[in-house]
Amino acid sequence: VVCVPGAALALPSASSTQLGPCDPLVPEECMFPFPNNFWLRDNGSGEQRLAFGNNTFPKDKDGKPVRAEYGGWDTLDGFSPIPSILAYFPNASIDNCPRLWNMSASLEAASPTVLLDTVTGERVEHWVELDHYSDLTYDFEYPRTFMIWPSARLESGRRYIVAIRDIQYNTNGSLIPASPGFASLRDGTPSTDPNINARRTLFKGIFASLATAGVEQSSLQLAWDFTVGTTKSVTQRMVAARDDAMSRLA
Repeated sequence: VVCVPGAALALPSASSTQLGPCDPLVPEECMFPFPNNFWLRDNGSGEQRLAFGNNTFPKDKDGKPVRAEYGGWDTLDGFSPIPSILAYFPNASIDNCPRLWNMSASLEAASPTVLLDTVTGERVEHWVELDHYSDLTYDFEYPRTFMIWPSARLESGRRYIVAIRDIQYNTNGSLIPASPGFASLRDGTPSTDPNINARRTLFKGIFASLATAGVEQSSLQLAWDFTVGTTKSVTQRMVAARDDAMSRLA
């Protein structure tokens, strides 16, 4: 894939008719991992746009699904340039991960988390934390989101790869196994899931990019890619609101 900074990116993805609303890479949560090019699909006019199902997002406090089309998601050609990158591992320890106070560790060869710029081939500095928002409501074993935060704004229109490895259980220090879906992609084993089989070529490219960056395929517990939206896509609604306000003042 050839990436041009600031330009829209044509991705080797499956058509929306082949893919469902949930990515099986993280079977516990429909919308994880996120952001994720799993939901960047051809809109039927030869353009890449985000396409979420009405069951992709978590339900609200009343148990109702968040209607993705009401939020204008389907007008976007990528994700936020300042993303919270989300995944999930059950009862995970992040003791060996880069933290807010040692972000430079994320650039080291042995970092368990990798955020890779596919244009430069360089690692992007970041830190890791677990979501502790509900600690007062749930006990220690409640499912905590695994969160990766880039230390700076990502480039508009650019594709990034996320890789995670060497994450251990907090209880006994053993490695957490990859999900069946990701293990099938990583190891080349059969799957009956069309959401896995439709992306085998894409993931061969992801694994090749990571290998070039020194990340061994067999070590991965999870990997995926996402694309930051172009400046026009991300800002068009605010720009339209500004222009409308200015026209009323004229």
